Amino acid sequence: DWVFCAAMRGSRTMSRDSWGAVFERVAHVSIAPADWHYWEAFNLFKGACANLTCGAVLARGENRAPNMVAIGTALHQTFLRRLVDLTDRPPKGTS
Repeated sequence: DWVFCAAMRGSRTMSRDSWGAVFERVAHVSIAPADWHYWEAFNLFKGACANLTCGAVLARGENRAPNMVAIGTALHQTFLRRLVDLTDRPPKGTS
């Protein structure tokens, strides 16, 4: 949940390192770089799967709201690109 909050919802407000410092200072939670890497990848995968559902609902005509278009297409592709980028590099602090 900590990584979901920072990577999926808060990435535009603060950097990963800044979020990590906040979690450590406020909640006394420390997340190892390899753990952060894993949970960020997991959340991107989970999000991309959920986005497929929005695309299917849109395609079936059950909900043609603009947000369904954005989530089922552009956001889905964004999550997949971020997941590929994340899996192409080792976790921060490792080699």
